Amino acid sequence: MQVGASFPTENRRQWVRERARREFEAARDERDPEQLEFLYRLGETQLETLQLQSQHLSRLFSLSQHQLANFTYEKRPEDGLD
Repeated sequence: MQVGASFPTENRRQWVRERARREFEAARDERDPEQLEFLYRLGETQLETLQLQSQHLSRLFSLSQHQLANFTYEKRPEDGLD
């Protein structure tokens, strides 16, 4: 939930809170150890994704209008984008 608070807009912060709540509620009664392990790993992956999104969106929101108009993505070798 802490990563949700780091998003630059209230709309996105609320979306993260609601999604996390839905995910926890859906798994509330889960008892299968393998499924619990899967859900734990899935949650870790989703957390990493949210952290990256938060950093990216915070960076975009901190740019001035002029900077935003001239913003380009830097291609990095690890992106795998050709």
